[in-house]
Amino acid sequence: MKIYSYRHFFTGIFFTIIGISTIWTTNLTFTDTFDWLELGKSLFFIICSFLIASYQFYITFSKKGLKEHDLEEKDERNQLIDKSVDAMIGKIAYNMIFVLSLLFIILWAIFKIGTLLWIGAAFSILYTTLLFISFAVVVYYEKKF
Repeated sequence: MKIYSYRHFFTGIFFTIIGISTIWTTNLTFTDTFDWLELGKSLFFIICSFLIASYQFYITFSKKGLKEHDLEEKDERNQLIDKSVDAMIGKIAYNMIFVLSLLFIILWAIFKIGTLLWIGAAFSILYTTLLFISFAVVVYYEKKF
């Protein structure tokens, strides 16, 4: 079999290893307190990882699959949708970090637990870092275009 895409091949191997390691770490002790929720989550992750791995291997070993995947990636409409989704996820994550930093600082003020302050400070530092990165990216693209 010829490998047409090494990137998809290694991604398939990665998800196969994740599936095997999930099987390996699933503790199936059938005692009186058997946790069915844990079993369901493990089976879900195992099935998802093997499905992703099989799709990656299909693209890897099939010239037709690789061609279809490349056409999907190069489609301008799909690229626009991907960029719009990425921008919206960035905005949501940015605002969530701000809200979480305020929430943990307010919780610290109410309960006086030092860990809450450290978590709030970490979110605040992350928010500030993202703010500086966004300014730098805006300056970069202003000069580029």
